[in-house]
Amino acid sequence: MEHYEWRVCEHYRWRFSPEYAQNAQQIKASYAALISKCQEQLRDRIDNGDEIYVSGGKDAPAVPVRRKMAGKDLAITAAVCTDKAILLDKISGGSDEGEGRVESLLQRLECLAQHQLDAAQTVARQTAHV
Repeated sequence: MEHYEWRVCEHYRWRFSPEYAQNAQQIKASYAALISKCQEQLRDRIDNGDEIYVSGGKDAPAVPVRRKMAGKDLAITAAVCTDKAILLDKISGGSDEGEGRVESLLQRLECLAQHQLDAAQTVARQTAHV
């Protein structure tokens, strides 16, 4: 296989198509909606507890009641949320260390975008010759 042969493959050209960009945006929007829904349900669970069903007796149907969230579940939730908050604070520049990191990430993203543009132009040139 030639060194640059992978750049002319159909699946690679798809990455630079408008359809791919639109699909990626739809996926991001779907994830954002899912995350929002999960956060709402988690907030409700923390505030109001878990819904469980308690037997109403021998002939009575089970009755839904709310029970406080289990300590283990609360501890895990708190740990994960704390980790994510710290990570977001570092990325968003909440501290001096975060500012340099954001600039570094921006430079890396610009470099990556330039590489992708160069690759797309190479694919276009090679496709034109095929």
